[in-house]
Amino acid sequence: MPAFSGAVQINQSNQPSQSNQASEPGQAAERQMRLQVVDVESGLPLPNVKVRAWVRAEPTDSSGVCVLPIPKPASENFSYRVLLTKDGYVGQYITWSKVLGDKPETMPANFTAKLEKGVSIGGIVKNDNGEPVPGAKVVLDGPPPADIGDRIRTVVAPGYHSERTGIDGKWHFDEAPRDLESMTFRVSAPEYVQAIYGCLGSVTDDNSSVLLPKADYLAGTAAMPLGHGIELSGRVLDAAGKPVADAVLTRNHEWRNPSAELMTETNGTFKISNLKPGEMYLTIQARGLAGQTRLLTLSNHMPELTVQMAPGKVLQGKVVDPSGKPIAGAAVQMDRMELGPIEFEWNAITDAQGRFSWDSAPEGEHPYCFSAAGYRPRTEPSMLANGQDAVITLHPAIDGGQVVIDGQVTDIDSKAPLTNFTVYVKEYNGAAISHSRESFTNSDGRYTVSIPATDTAYIISVGSARHKAAISGMKAVGDGDLRMNFALEGGFAMTGLLYTLDGRFVVNGYDGKVPWTNQQEMELSTVVPMPVLAATEPDAQREEFQKFLESPEGLVWQRAHHNYEVEADDTGAFKILDVPEGSYKLMVNLREPRSAGGGVIAQYSTNIDVPGAADKNSPSMDLGSLDLALKKSLKLADTAPPFEVKTVDGLPLRLADFRGKYVLLDFWATWCGPCVAETPFLKATYKAFGANPRFAMISLSVDDNPALPKDFARKNEVKWIQGFLGKWSDSNVTPLYGVEGIPSIFLIGPDGKIVARDLRGDAIRETVGKAVGAADAKD
Repeated sequence: MPAFSGAVQINQSNQPSQSNQASEPGQAAERQMRLQVVDVESGLPLPNVKVRAWVRAEPTDSSGVCVLPIPKPASENFSYRVLLTKDGYVGQYITWSKVLGDKPETMPANFTAKLEKGVSIGGIVKNDNGEPVPGAKVVLDGPPPADIGDRIRTVVAPGYHSERTGIDGKWHFDEAPRDLESMTFRVSAPEYVQAIYGCLGSVTDDNSSVLLPKADYLAGTAAMPLGHGIELSGRVLDAAGKPVADAVLTRNHEWRNPSAELMTETNGTFKISNLKPGEMYLTIQARGLAGQTRLLTLSNHMPELTVQMAPGKVLQGKVVDPSGKPIAGAAVQMDRMELGPIEFEWNAITDAQGRFSWDSAPEGEHPYCFSAAGYRPRTEPSMLANGQDAVITLHPAIDGGQVVIDGQVTDIDSKAPLTNFTVYVKEYNGAAISHSRESFTNSDGRYTVSIPATDTAYIISVGSARHKAAISGMKAVGDGDLRMNFALEGGFAMTGLLYTLDGRFVVNGYDGKVPWTNQQEMELSTVVPMPVLAATEPDAQREEFQKFLESPEGLVWQRAHHNYEVEADDTGAFKILDVPEGSYKLMVNLREPRSAGGGVIAQYSTNIDVPGAADKNSPSMDLGSLDLALKKSLKLADTAPPFEVKTVDGLPLRLADFRGKYVLLDFWATWCGPCVAETPFLKATYKAFGANPRFAMISLSVDDNPALPKDFARKNEVKWIQGFLGKWSDSNVTPLYGVEGIPSIFLIGPDGKIVARDLRGDAIRETVGKAVGAADAKD
């Protein structure tokens, strides 16, 4: 019988055994649970199942039954667990807890557990010399539970169960699922590098797993070698060449992982074992010395590393409110790099005068974050530790307030401030998008803009004459105030003819007044052919494209891009100024004002060639009238457009076949993080209503390959219908439903009309429940 990991007695200590559970005279009888265990395939009772519970329990009897008392928990935050194991079957544990919405008094008096037949598996762990590795830990990771809130899980749930190798390096497990392709095995031992093994036939994105034949696992001979890792040793010295004791070395910025950290000895030496080949960041910090990070390429026979540390830089200053009053108790810490980790481990609390100081700051500019209770946080992305006082102003966090974005705009080459520039702000508030712009003229290149705290996100771009515009990534308003500096690349449009493009946008068939002057999304951009990529898989393509951007050719490619703002008057007439000869793409996304919902009214996209002009003194180009196509937008009570597509298995799928039912229609993709995040809510909805004959669920994937959603559904035990649309840009179904972003989830009524749209989270199940429940109540 294997050893089991995982607690079986939670929040319950010193509980009396089953034999001591009899009630005292005059006391109410204690509730009991009659637990029966059966074979999931035959339904026959399983005797001699080992039961571990919150009380001592006997194995199941000949009828597969074990009786468990249900004691009163020691606290409201209770959790009772039953662990069931039997050789030849996949073990499982069943939980009742407050987290799952249970109460001791509502726990069932009768419960039937169903075990599925399993298989015995095993392997042997040897080192790179072919010698057995005793005591190696083999962690069995099976698929996660079907739902986040599931009370029934197998003992091979991720990270729950492990085995140890014997003196001969062998391990075995008698209760593995027959679907070994769904499992991985993490093997580790002191002085060795952890290895991950899987089973041939599995579909995995983890290229680090070594796949072995299923027959080897079943025969107990799966060979799982462990190799000795690379050893890195070295010394840490100060600027005078003296050893630095107790310097902290951290690998790969893993600040919360004790195993990734060590300290130098009194003589400044260190040694790190069991490192994997490849790149590794090593951060070195010591009191009074400037921290530094090294990017190392690890390989066998690494030379000794000598790290010489300069005296620490001093970061100091004070945190104040808008009136200049010091804020005591404010938190100051190094912040995360853009799309990267936190560079160094440091934090402090301001004193009574609002002051902070760090005498071991690294050289150069680094990001820091400042926060205090009752105030919006502020990020300073490029603070320099130069010993001078920095004054950080925090603004009160009030409802309806404004988030402040400020910074400096400079020329990327000369570093000189730009004296004339324009800041464009694109604000997101749910589906609504608005734009604003403000021009600045000053000698120091400074700007300040405010964004309503009620918005959700924003993008800022900066433009200046004869410079390439720069644009930020999308920022979350909830992150608070932010300093954002821009360095613009000059030398653009300085030679050759510059043209003026004239035209008029027209929207036919729109009932309302077109808000042309509402700072719409209109942009003219240069057309630059995409580089030819050798990779075919999406992840590999992204990696290859990123490397291209970092290459000299990629830098030239990026410099060739340029965007021009397009502004229209209240009649739709527009001008685009200072456009050099070249090929361009004009894109327009016309939206309602935010007060009307911010929805898309119409869209337009076309290619434009600017070859030259006859009049060299005043070159211009008349684009004429450009008709914008009205965007389809389904409203409540509109008829859902019919469609005929294929499922991920290639079978026909027609919406018309579900007439008479409520249909939950989900547009999604496996590459869409928010879509994947909706999976538990969709599964909860299907679990609650999937068996109802009045209800159906359909997911329509816009992945590139039907194998991707099919594999996702298999791994995550998604049971409802999976349709496949192909690439979003190629689909003729998404335009019918006006899908601008995913996930996009609709509820269609039995009459084929839209009942609800833009469903997310718990609202999915609640909306379906109300609709289906109301229909059931009519019968």
